[in-house]
Amino acid sequence: RRRRLERIRFCQVGPSGVECFLTFLGIHPEVIPRVICLDSNWLENRGCEFLAEMLRRTNVKGKTIPFPVEEIHLRNEGMERRGLQLLVTALAERRTPLETLVLEHNCGIGGSKGMMVIADAFQHNPDAIPSNLCLSGNRMGPRGLGSLGRVLAQRKFPLEELRLENNCLCDESVKEFADAFRERPANVPKRLILDGNRFEEEGFLRLLGLIAKRDCPLETLDMNYIIMDNDRDDGNNNNNNN
Repeated sequence: RRRRLERIRFCQVGPSGVECFLTFLGIHPEVIPRVICLDSNWLENRGCEFLAEMLRRTNVKGKTIPFPVEEIHLRNEGMERRGLQLLVTALAERRTPLETLVLEHNCGIGGSKGMMVIADAFQHNPDAIPSNLCLSGNRMGPRGLGSLGRVLAQRKFPLEELRLENNCLCDESVKEFADAFRERPANVPKRLILDGNRFEEEGFLRLLGLIAKRDCPLETLDMNYIIMDNDRDDGNNNNNNN
């Protein structure tokens, strides 16, 4: 088979199944798909290490070439922080960045430390961060988003899209993220998705102040189902009055 696959998706095949699949791709790089989707395979550190090694290199007729995948989608993989570190470190070392990276739901990012793992990995090569980055559903800590923002602000070009839905982002998170781009608003992502989070008016206004700057390239801002503490309090007061 000479034609390259467009996409392949494995769901609940387990870490050994993923390793078997990646080994096959290493032997037959001509069929490496453009998009790899792994969903609920419960990758352990071993599985992440295997994937990281494949991302660094693929052996073709005795020559080492970059693993030519363009998008990686990981969802609900139950990854540990060590596995996340192995994966993002390998991505940061690539000469050709991925177009898209999805780390959605239970991918080792929970809390500020998980986000700092990502920020630290790309700190010396921020342009290796995929131009479309989805980190939704990971319940980030209050300071994790600021660390990511400071790395993104150092890129030569802004991200095409940053998705941060349902991460329990608080007021402090949004303020730190906005402040990271204060000196370099031209690096704000073009599309910023913040649906399903919860922050207060101060963070909201700080964000609006950033995107009002002339150099800010933001084209799309999604903030559906944002719950502000003031709205919650007003609702409780109305219930009490009734």
